[in-house]
Amino acid sequence: MKIFVLRRQMLTVAACAVAALGMFWLVSHPNAVGAAATVRQLPIYCVQSEEKVVALTFDAAWGNEDTQQLIDILGQYNVPATFFLVGDWVDNYPESVKALSDAGHSVQNHSNTHPYLTQCSADTIMSELNGGPP
Repeated sequence: MKIFVLRRQMLTVAACAVAALGMFWLVSHPNAVGAAATVRQLPIYCVQSEEKVVALTFDAAWGNEDTQQLIDILGQYNVPATFFLVGDWVDNYPESVKALSDAGHSVQNHSNTHPYLTQCSADTIMSELNGGPP
């Protein structure tokens, strides 16, 4: 008959090993991971198409000193683009907004004041997208 004597140090090592195995099982178990993971919606980076096409977009949040030159270059090559405009930019440069639209480009909303939307409440996001005060 053998008698095992366990020292405090051996008990600590064994407890740590059991805890590590338990954490590994918990993290790698599909049901545990599925329940803990949040659903994250990602932006659309591409769509399936039989055609070879590219979407050209620009953000306008400050200055308009190059806007007319950009309109001219795009027009020279017959390239349509989408311009995402911040509300403050629209307020400061209404003639540029009209020039973009008149040149046949798509003009879209890029929020009112360009905040970090991931850090905003749902009400603030709706206000930003509807052009109201933040």
